[in-house]
Amino acid sequence: MPADETGAITFASFNNPAKIYDQVINLWAEVLNAVPGSTLLLKYRNWYDQASLRGRMTDSFNGNGVGPERLIFDTAQDSFSEHLGRYGDVDIAVRARGYQ
Repeated sequence: MPADETGAITFASFNNPAKIYDQVINLWAEVLNAVPGSTLLLKYRNWYDQASLRGRMTDSFNGNGVGPERLIFDTAQDSFSEHLGRYGDVDIAVRARGYQ
């Protein structure tokens, strides 16, 4: 587990950001706030290369008590095997279902 090396839990979502609406952010923020030192890795293709998307996510999580230092934005355009390999950097994957 990555936490064995880092000393902190890394959550991750590789979901399309369109599925990450306010209720999802509220729930994930509750989880992050309940697990001190934890971080959330957000990745979907290379979409988080967009400053506006990173800003929206940062603002939304910050409004729920999760500072920007706890969010990790992966901007790489990975091959399928590289994408799957990223799960090795994650302790717990979280998922957003459906749309608002």
